[in-house]
Amino acid sequence: MFEHEGKRIYIAGHRGLVGGAILRRSQVQGAGVATRKHDALNLTDQVAVRAFMAAERTEVVIMAAAKFGGILVNDTYPADFIYENLMIECNLIHQAFAAGVRRLLQFGSSCIHPRAVTQPMREDALHFVLHKMQPAGPGWSGRGGFSAQGSKSGLASAQRGAPHGV
Repeated sequence: MFEHEGKRIYIAGHRGLVGGAILRRSQVQGAGVATRKHDALNLTDQVAVRAFMAAERTEVVIMAAAKFGGILVNDTYPADFIYENLMIECNLIHQAFAAGVRRLLQFGSSCIHPRAVTQPMREDALHFVLHKMQPAGPGWSGRGGFSAQGSKSGLASAQRGAPHGV
């Protein structure tokens, strides 16, 4: 990814599979790492994210955080998932820019694991270029977005129990 030594890094989502791997590598490389659990920093709260960015003064922000809940809950509440994930992304991107962060890395989907991989999956199976990624649902994907099942109103209809696209 990039050399971490001597850099001050904020890893959003450090307790997840991808964020945790980045955290461990950053620590080995001698980076100064800032992390916060969800109960200490709500990434959907613009004011809280602004205050955090101003106080931490990081050079790098790595975005591995997302609202997730598994296939059934993601499919049941697609509008809630896309709203909360967009708020996380917008707040982190904008507040990082406003705070003068020099580098930002954003992962594009909460469904980031390879499709065909031995289970249980090990972290060393995350070879993003070599594996076909899991197809993403419309409410929680940076890749699928609103077009996956029609339109914004399709997400709301799906969450209210109507068929997609109604």
